[in-house]
Amino acid sequence: ARSVMHPYIPWDDPVLSPAKAPDEVLRRTPPALFILCGKDELLKSGKDYMLRLMEAGVEVKAKEYPAAEHGFLETNQPEYPDSDPRKNAEQAVYARDCEAYLVRELRTFLNENLNENVLPGTKNSL
Repeated sequence: ARSVMHPYIPWDDPVLSPAKAPDEVLRRTPPALFILCGKDELLKSGKDYMLRLMEAGVEVKAKEYPAAEHGFLETNQPEYPDSDPRKNAEQAVYARDCEAYLVRELRTFLNENLNENVLPGTKNSL
């Protein structure tokens, strides 16, 4: 089967399906953060990839939104067309919560991994 994203690359190519990458490649993957949507046809693929990374020793964090739909973060931005049925009050609540979660995780990661030589003249804390 061919991908909708790229008709010349098969679905099982690691370029499109990173979970299909060899273990030696996965071991070199940086820490990963997964946002999983319960109402998403890609949920199983996301969980499979997450488990492969964990088995390879990669640091993984995940947050699942069981009632969230695929694209809930994007579709609930003000500039996104109101005609998309995924843009609604319920999904917007999940989107705002997820945004706050991502900001907290990014701040934590940067505070733990930045040193004074990375950003000269700035504080080492966010």
